[in-house]
Amino acid sequence: FHFNFFYLDTGLHNTLSSISIFFIWTLDCTTLLVPFQFFLFLLLIFQFFNYKMGEHMPIDLVLVRHGESEGNLAQSKSVKGDESAWKMDEFKARHTSLYRLTDIGRDQAGYAGKWLRKNVGAFDKYYCSEYTRAMETAALLNLEGPWISDFFLRERDQGQFASMSKAERLKQFSDEVVSKRDQDPFYFCPPGGESIANACLRVNRVLSELRNECPGFKVVCVCHGNMMWGFRLCIEHMNQEKYRELNSHAATKLVNGTIIHYTRRNPKTGEISATLDWMRIICPWDESKSVHPTFVRIHRPTWTNEELLKRVQVVPQLLNNTPDELKELKEGNVSAGEPDNTF
Repeated sequence: FHFNFFYLDTGLHNTLSSISIFFIWTLDCTTLLVPFQFFLFLLLIFQFFNYKMGEHMPIDLVLVRHGESEGNLAQSKSVKGDESAWKMDEFKARHTSLYRLTDIGRDQAGYAGKWLRKNVGAFDKYYCSEYTRAMETAALLNLEGPWISDFFLRERDQGQFASMSKAERLKQFSDEVVSKRDQDPFYFCPPGGESIANACLRVNRVLSELRNECPGFKVVCVCHGNMMWGFRLCIEHMNQEKYRELNSHAATKLVNGTIIHYTRRNPKTGEISATLDWMRIICPWDESKSVHPTFVRIHRPTWTNEELLKRVQVVPQLLNNTPDELKELKEGNVSAGEPDNTF
């Protein structure tokens, strides 16, 4: 009488690389090993429930923003009043997905790769955006690979804002459109493009894939600035107010070549938790631009009823019911006040 089964991942990892152990066990009730095999069976059940409760995320998830691209250089020059790049017909016609790295961008990729090899080591899975600048960065990291090109990691779609300098956007679109972007950078959607909130849906799709395909692994993803913010929003449960605050300050900007390292491993004790609880944000080519040069514990906020109401009170109420409407409600006649489900 035999039972054959296997278990995918024990969650045991050494400091050099993740170890995925496969158990293949045959239980033979006629042998003297039944007690020991029964213990292994109980261990398997325990590990299975741990797996179901969330311990199947990668142990280490490392995000790398691509180095400076042609688009980054053109925009930075535009801010200083130099519109020469945007007057080049060939550059103007190029889709943003085809931007190459500049020489500085290639140097930044080299610095990032050197830092990763020294401080993280080899990876189990390698992902990169299919955009040219991300693939070029991935190759120049000089890691082992092979790389998986994932279009879900592509940059946020800027719609009609794409292939335009910031000055051109101000000229072509009304002040109302641009002001909405400044007022609400989290939900603002460029005409024909997507908001940061929309991009987070793609990030969640990537995280779901990592849970299913990379349990307990060490994973690297080369992507883009807005997508890095999307990962931060989803993994850290960051609210939109915090996003606006961090994204508006130069000290917390995710510059080209930035590395975000999330881990389930407590950097002090080595203990493995069920979720990605620690992070560091490094700028390997300029340490002064590192947001968190050493590991910090991720704080995922929760609120009491009172704290929620305090947040609500920041927004002034502009409309309210009339005394007559309140009276109708108390008398049970709500037909006149049927809500409009449009909103």
